[in-house]
Amino acid sequence: MRGCDSISEYLAQYPLSISDVYYRAIESGKSDKALSVKNAQQLCQDLQDDEKRFFWHWLKDTLPMSVFDTLIKPVPSEAFGDFAEHEKILRHDADVYMKAMAKARLECSYVPNEKALALLEDFPNWLPLIHFIYMTDNSTDTDLEEICHQNGIKESVDLIIEKMKSAEIIREEKPKSKRKGRMIGRFQSIFRTPHNEKGQRLKDQFISEEVRKSLDRGRTHQMFTENESFLEAKIEAYSMKNFESIRHRILAVLAETAVCEQTLDKERTDIKPFFFSLIVSPREEYMPQKWRPPNPPD
Repeated sequence: MRGCDSISEYLAQYPLSISDVYYRAIESGKSDKALSVKNAQQLCQDLQDDEKRFFWHWLKDTLPMSVFDTLIKPVPSEAFGDFAEHEKILRHDADVYMKAMAKARLECSYVPNEKALALLEDFPNWLPLIHFIYMTDNSTDTDLEEICHQNGIKESVDLIIEKMKSAEIIREEKPKSKRKGRMIGRFQSIFRTPHNEKGQRLKDQFISEEVRKSLDRGRTHQMFTENESFLEAKIEAYSMKNFESIRHRILAVLAETAVCEQTLDKERTDIKPFFFSLIVSPREEYMPQKWRPPNPPD
C-alpha cells in the first residue's frame, strides 16, 4: 500500500474495477476465489503497478511454494537506482505496513469491560474457554464441555455460559440447524486485554500459565515441531544500533503471524492452536551501576 496507512486510504487513490471486499480478501490472503489472469491484468492496471513485479507476486500467491521457488526468479525493480535507495524505501514501507497492521488488528479486536475482567480474575481457569471461543466463528455447549474436561474446569457449562453472557464476553446465537443445545458466538476475531492495571494483571496471569504449560511439555532446541515446545532464552549484550535491526525483524515476524491468522474449523485437521510469545526485557541490574549509560535528558 505504497505510502498509505490503510487499505481504505490506498483504494481512495486507486479506484478498482473489482469490489473493495474482494480486494481486501485477496490482500489478506483469505479469499477462497483465486484471481484469474484477466482480473489480475485489470487489477495491475487499476493499481498502476509495474506489470513484472505484480505478476511475480501473483504467481507467488497462486503456485505451490516449491514450484514457485523452482520456476520463478526474482524480478529486479527498475523503480530505484541503487541498493541504498531501495533499502530506504523498504524501511519506510515496513513502518507503514506496521501501522496499517496495527490499525487493522484494532478494528477486529474486542476489548472486554470491567465486569468481564473481574469475572476472569475470579475464574482464571476459564481462560482456555476464551482461547477456544475466540479462535472459532461459533461453538456449541458440547464443544465447551470437552474443553472443560480437557483442562480440568469443574464448573458447569451452563453456569459458565450464563456468567460470560452477563459479562459480555460471549453471545448466544440461534442454532443453524434443529439440533438441541446452545450455540456460542464471539464479538470479534481477537480478544484483546485493555491497557490498564486489570488488563495487565490478566495478561501477566495468562502468559505465566502458558509459559508453565510450555515448560511442562517436551522441548527441542533444534526446530519447531507440531507437538513440542520450541524455547530459546538467553541474556546477551546489545548496542542500540544492533538492537534496531532485531526490532525490525521481530516486527516482521509479528506482522507475518498476524497475516497468517487462521480460524479453528472441525473440517480443517491441519489447523491447531499454538502459544506464541516473544519477550524482550532489559536487565540493567545485571551490570554495575557505574557501567550503565547515562539516562537520556527529559
